[in-house]
Amino acid sequence: MNPLLGYRFWFPHNGRLYPLRVRAGGAPPWRPGINDATCDLDSHADPPPGEACRCGLHSFYELDWMIEWLEGSPVWEIPAAHPRGRLVLGITRNWGRIAPGRQTMAAQHAEIIALLDWPDPEHRKHAPDLSELARSYGVPIVSLPAADAWAAEFAAPMPDELKPAGALSDS
Repeated sequence: MNPLLGYRFWFPHNGRLYPLRVRAGGAPPWRPGINDATCDLDSHADPPPGEACRCGLHSFYELDWMIEWLEGSPVWEIPAAHPRGRLVLGITRNWGRIAPGRQTMAAQHAEIIALLDWPDPEHRKHAPDLSELARSYGVPIVSLPAADAWAAEFAAPMPDELKPAGALSDS
């Protein structure tokens, strides 16, 4: 299977991007380049993501779904003064074992391929400085309206036939 396109968000802290999911001792930051999923539960013999486990590197299938989820979520309202700052949105390339969900997938391997810049001035005035994060991760900054077209060169969207029954569809 070719790499699959994903969209996700992170909390920036000390020049690194951290997932929302928090586990004992804190979730590790995403690294520049390839990230490999791990599982703290050891509840399955197969590599992550496990069939009935929440492990894996998660991302949304569609950018619009992620934005819609964030706009209805209290996580979006974290003040800029919070130690984790505002959210950073980005594009991921995902491969290996893939566990498809209703709006998201969990992948065995993923990498950040771009960070997304908000065109909305209200979001931008509270957003972290993307230029330093982009440099640190070795990725470009792509405008939100151009994200889908830009990402199509690097990964394919999740085919509808691979999504589970009851998954949302963009069509």
